[in-house]
Amino acid sequence: MRGYNRYLIFFLLPFFALFMTFNILPIFYTIFVSFNKVQFYGGSASFSFTGLTNYFQVFNDPLFFIGLKNVLLILGIQVPIMTGLALILALLLNSPLIIGKRFFRSAIYFPLTISLVLAAIYWSFMYGKEFGLINLLLSNLGFPKIGWLVDPNIALYSIMNVITWRWTGWNMLLFLAGLQSIPPVLYEAASIDGAGRLRTAIHIVIPLLKPVFVFSIVLSINGSLQTFAEPWVLTGGGPAYSTYTVVLNIYRYMFGIGNLGLAASMSLVLGVITVVLAILFIRVVSKE
Repeated sequence: MRGYNRYLIFFLLPFFALFMTFNILPIFYTIFVSFNKVQFYGGSASFSFTGLTNYFQVFNDPLFFIGLKNVLLILGIQVPIMTGLALILALLLNSPLIIGKRFFRSAIYFPLTISLVLAAIYWSFMYGKEFGLINLLLSNLGFPKIGWLVDPNIALYSIMNVITWRWTGWNMLLFLAGLQSIPPVLYEAASIDGAGRLRTAIHIVIPLLKPVFVFSIVLSINGSLQTFAEPWVLTGGGPAYSTYTVVLNIYRYMFGIGNLGLAASMSLVLGVITVVLAILFIRVVSKE
């Protein structure tokens, strides 16, 4: 038996090596860099210890709080809408009354398979102020054209719409997997007791999907706070920083200014905020 365990450890070594190399070591290296000022000389870098200076700069950076406010708005507005929409779609596509379920499941998941560049071209065509498809339809109906990506009051909500379009299919698949794991005997018992489809969904299906809800929303918390691709491609964080995010700010310090220490400390602060929000959500749900 001991020899068998040794073989198991041997086969697990590649996983632990990769996990340490690409997960654990980068975290410790980021922590180390966050306490230093990094300067580049040719192909080498020098580190000078600065203590908590980088962290003080993070909390004195107004763009950090602008980006944090925007991602918290995405978390508070877009995530509940996307989660509710994904649940409704999963319930519909799990129903035996719907014909062509495979087609609809594939169609809803399809946006996630499109490259971000193609998605950006598509939504730029849809959102264009003068010749965008949405504004052409609005003008034909007698409504004024809207600056979906150039109006600071609207641009962030336009980005939320794109995120919802891309990621609803993923959450729908999570709920579908949860729905298909519910024993059919529970549906039969509810039917015998005279419960309709709505009451069955409210009192049986949704409570049993609680673990899927938790998993989906924890992933959404992480994804929302790390929003980068959609605003970077569509608006670049503008107009007037209305779609600016924390990760865009980290990217600016990392590759634009070259301040690796500040970028590392900012990424760690964002990581701590993400973990804290996820833990608070899990604890609230666990109590309920």
